[in-house]
Amino acid sequence: EQAYPVIAQAMQALYKVDAPAAIETAKTFENDVNPSLLNAVGTIYAENPKAENLLFFEKSIEKIDGMESIGFLTNYVKTLDKTGADEATTLAKMGKLRDIGVSQTQSPWRRFACAKAISDVRKKFKGKAGTAYGDLSKMLGEIASKETNEQLKAIFNQMLVP
Repeated sequence: EQAYPVIAQAMQALYKVDAPAAIETAKTFENDVNPSLLNAVGTIYAENPKAENLLFFEKSIEKIDGMESIGFLTNYVKTLDKTGADEATTLAKMGKLRDIGVSQTQSPWRRFACAKAISDVRKKFKGKAGTAYGDLSKMLGEIASKETNEQLKAIFNQMLVP
């Protein structure tokens, strides 16, 4: 257990000197359950975004909790954005995060991370043609309306302010 953060840091350091080797190394840890390793893999994938890596984020979100879930989903959003996902794909993927965000059985960290990710994506659609901004606003509203923690509810409502 104690070696995981060291391995995660080593992988990120390797990326700085040999990105292809770090990417190959990251692939070997995709199915791990340690949040530090999964976060390191997500960071590397966000720096070298490929559409095929989105599945890694989607299947790993349930393994990440606590403050690490925020960085993990930030990297997911970066990867999604950099791969040029279209509006329909983006909305479908954010819909899955909404499902986590509205579930009071999920941890507050994970609910917050999902709402923040949706909010970050929503900002990119502000003022653009299409329905994405409104659809993402609705998702955030659903998360806020289901939230039972008053502090989180206030934060989610603040995210809804244009």
